[in-house]
Amino acid sequence: MNRPVFTTLFLFLFPALLVAGVVAGLNFVSLQYVSEQQSQGAKIIQRGLHVLDAAITQMVQVGLLHDTVSRQLLGASAGDIDEPTAYLLHVKVVDQLALIEQQSKALYPEMIDAGLSGEQLQVWFAQFSKYRQLVLMATDIVAIDPRVAGRYINQAQTVFFDFSAQTFSLTSQLSDLLENRVVSSQNNIQHQFHNTYWVLALGIIIALLVAFFVSRYLSGQLHALLVEMRLLAAQNTLPATLPKVEALKESSSFEIRRLASSMLSFHQAMKDRDMQQARAYQLAFHDHLTGLPNRARLLQVTDEVLIERFQDGDRGGVIKLNINCLKVINDGLGYDQGNQLLVQVGERLSRAISNKAIVARSGGDEFVLLVQNIGSEAEADDDLTAMMRHIHRLFDVPFQLKEQNVFITVVLGAAIFPMHGHEESEETFTHAMIALHAAKALNTEQSLIYHPDLEDAARSRVRIESELRQAIANNHLVLYFQPQVTAAGEMISVETLVRWRDPEKGLIPPGLFIPMAEQSDLIIEVDRWVLTEACRALKQLQDAGSLLHVSVNISGKHFAKDFFITSVMDIVSASGVNPNGLMLEVTEGIFIADLTAVVTKMEQLRKQGIRFSIDDFGTGYSSLQYLKRLPIQELKIDKSFIDGLPSDLEDIALVKTIVGIAQNLELLIVIEGVETLAQVELLNTMGDFVMQGYYYAKPQPAEEIIQKV
Repeated sequence: MNRPVFTTLFLFLFPALLVAGVVAGLNFVSLQYVSEQQSQGAKIIQRGLHVLDAAITQMVQVGLLHDTVSRQLLGASAGDIDEPTAYLLHVKVVDQLALIEQQSKALYPEMIDAGLSGEQLQVWFAQFSKYRQLVLMATDIVAIDPRVAGRYINQAQTVFFDFSAQTFSLTSQLSDLLENRVVSSQNNIQHQFHNTYWVLALGIIIALLVAFFVSRYLSGQLHALLVEMRLLAAQNTLPATLPKVEALKESSSFEIRRLASSMLSFHQAMKDRDMQQARAYQLAFHDHLTGLPNRARLLQVTDEVLIERFQDGDRGGVIKLNINCLKVINDGLGYDQGNQLLVQVGERLSRAISNKAIVARSGGDEFVLLVQNIGSEAEADDDLTAMMRHIHRLFDVPFQLKEQNVFITVVLGAAIFPMHGHEESEETFTHAMIALHAAKALNTEQSLIYHPDLEDAARSRVRIESELRQAIANNHLVLYFQPQVTAAGEMISVETLVRWRDPEKGLIPPGLFIPMAEQSDLIIEVDRWVLTEACRALKQLQDAGSLLHVSVNISGKHFAKDFFITSVMDIVSASGVNPNGLMLEVTEGIFIADLTAVVTKMEQLRKQGIRFSIDDFGTGYSSLQYLKRLPIQELKIDKSFIDGLPSDLEDIALVKTIVGIAQNLELLIVIEGVETLAQVELLNTMGDFVMQGYYYAKPQPAEEIIQKV
């Protein structure tokens, strides 16, 4: 059990007691053995001098050896010592240290006889052994890794100083013993008692002086510790280091070192606590992938900004950003590249608008931007719209993933706050989410600012989705065909389209329900229904002897499913149709995924007789390597390239380029959106194509075309 009072008192009085004890011991020995000392004095003095000389010689040898090793290490660091030289140095050091150790062992009994204690000598030998071990490790590795050898020799330097100090202490004590014995031998027994009294008095005075100076020294160190503790308690920010306390730990007495070590341990514990708190804050309020603030942190800041905007009358805004096709990138390039894309998106947004908005990631493929001040109510809408346009422009530049350029688009939904005087951040975020969902249905730049009418539209989308599910189950969908004809006007194939005939509302055009279905997996059910009905119609045409081909659009979501091949073949087998008359149209969006997997799926169906067409070519992820590798038979040129014909020279050049590519690859060319005679005449000058559009025929119920055939 520790006793602080006794320990502290002993710390202050021990030097004085040590001096007093030595003085008393010398007096006692002088009174008891004065006669014997006189007779043996000369012999003892001679032996003591021999021991003293041997100890000093040994310290000099160790010093010279240490100096040699240090200089060789410097040479090794400069590259001046090769491995053989280092090995010879190591052997030489081993021999010299062994010789010094042998001499030390031989000197041990003589030093005991000279009056030194065994405990002191054991400490002395332990210091030498430690030094010997470090020097041997340094010389052993000096040619391989001078830096590691340097660390060993630095440690040996410290041990050498301790060993030198210990040797000096021993020689000093030995010298004192010899001196006292010389004095004892020269003094007359008649004056011994008188001298003893004077020595005792002098010892007491020395002890008191030593106690005084030691107390003053230790009090100064304790005062330094107390000053550091007061500063530590007064500072709001924890200092990185405590240099004064560290100095006390290295150079003070045992008790002071223990106090300094305790204080440094306490300081480290406080630093660890602060680091843990910072780490917990980082995990709680920042996204682990991008390092951006997360949704929880953004909600906090938004609540604070809401209060400020309530007070100053200005407006702020929240913009939700959703990345299109992130799942396609994850499936095609891997989730690590999808994560890399998220990091790059966060960095691009932060660099571009960090001075205008706080950028956060709320999870998945969604980011949130908090615009703290966008002016008055009259300016807010225009300012927020301009910022959203700027964000869209940021994504005109591709992202670099796996050494290839990847273009992405984003959908933006925004909400202005405060709209009224009592809203909270969650409500504002909900408004932005409603605007985001509404923006996904837009065909142009997908961005919207929240308006209360959008909530009605959102409820309407939910209602339409529910009714569409019922329509599929109740067979309320209707199959339509749009003819595809040759230049001579002969219908050789049809494209399947879908309409929704509601018993109460009548015919609902696809523009009102297909985009909503695309946003969910409901499009797969629509796909399966259309494919099933198309195969039935194709079976009827084949049974009637018709050679018409039927094209069916396949959504990217359906194509990406693992069960896609099984799904298609089950429908084809159940209908009994000859698959040679079936053409599946896919868009270029599926090719950003794993191209090998896409080709594999196409090849499996191609072996069954089903053919493939690329729909809306030129509007997606166009690449000649796709056309070269894909087992396709048809290329459809998108309507957007035809609208400007025959007056738009750029459109003419683009169409000619696509036609040239398709012809070189021996692909059938289908041109969509042909609506005027002028377009037909121009296209006929470019080649022999299959055309589709209102100029020839509008979409018609499949039953009517089947009956005509």
